[in-house]
Amino acid sequence: ISGNDGRGISSTSSQIILTSSVIKNNNKANLYSYNSTININNSLFIDTLGVSNIQTHTDDIINITYSTFVQTGLQDEANLDISSSNVNIINSIIWSNDSLRQPINLDADSISITYSNILGGWSGIGNVTGDPAFVSDTDFHLTELSPGVDRASPESSTAFDLEGNARPSSGESL
Repeated sequence: ISGNDGRGISSTSSQIILTSSVIKNNNKANLYSYNSTININNSLFIDTLGVSNIQTHTDDIINITYSTFVQTGLQDEANLDISSSNVNIINSIIWSNDSLRQPINLDADSISITYSNILGGWSGIGNVTGDPAFVSDTDFHLTELSPGVDRASPESSTAFDLEGNARPSSGESL
């Protein structure tokens, strides 16, 4: 889903399940939600336009696994703008090419981020910090130098990556 004049996905009182999806470059948030349940797995969100990849409100439930959220343009807004009451992020990357940009604007009662790489660092079990070492500014695969290689949670896995290729079996990568 890309190139919309408005939001990529807009949801009110719904359930969103995104698996192996690419959402990018929409003129407003790539995903906007109010009072919904959002499950994102093995997906890629890219913003080059200076808007939030995800923008949520108070009653959303958000579960994100094995997903990457990248901002590569001049940012005006946080990568994730979350005002939800229940957020779980695991084995994911939230990154920007602008180290001064806030990765997550958070106004949430409960958030758990584990085994992930968040710009500027984030406390939580298994989290790493540092440049994720993407192949390039347009190829978001991890290189061997990435702090996310072999760092995913041992309790969770997904057999295939975004392109349908088998993930390495000796230690999952973010």
